[in-house]
Amino acid sequence: MKVTSFKLLLSLSALFVISTIFSPITEANTDNVDDIISHAPPSCYHSNNIMVTIDDPDLITISCSSLERWTIIRSYARLTGKNRYNTYNYSRLGGSRQALNDFNTMPGKTVSRSSGVLTKTYNGETVTYYPKSTSGSVPTLSFPHKNNTRVDKIRYE
Repeated sequence: MKVTSFKLLLSLSALFVISTIFSPITEANTDNVDDIISHAPPSCYHSNNIMVTIDDPDLITISCSSLERWTIIRSYARLTGKNRYNTYNYSRLGGSRQALNDFNTMPGKTVSRSSGVLTKTYNGETVTYYPKSTSGSVPTLSFPHKNNTRVDKIRYE
């Protein structure tokens, strides 16, 4: 009886492990992105800065550099080409909603410009949201790297 119970327990355990590994992965509902982002762990690849605020020493902020955050955003886009001015063009699905979601995850304070253009600057690096690109009338994020070595543009279709 003990051997049969053990085999049954072992079989059920194996079935659970296999079903967990091979269960279909579903996307999170992004209707309330603020809840997802606020409960997510820090999303930098490395070198998170932990800063203690002066007003409340128990409150800490984990801060990602603009480039680290941009690298994560760019990793979800597909490179479509590079021009002679060192502009790297990318494409990503999701339209203006995804473009604004990505823009809002970048560090810095949002500044509204003319025609719906938004910018955020953090440590000298600026990301710009254009509601319509000049080349294709789709929302675009533009991120020039420091010392103008290159510019990345993600067009959201």
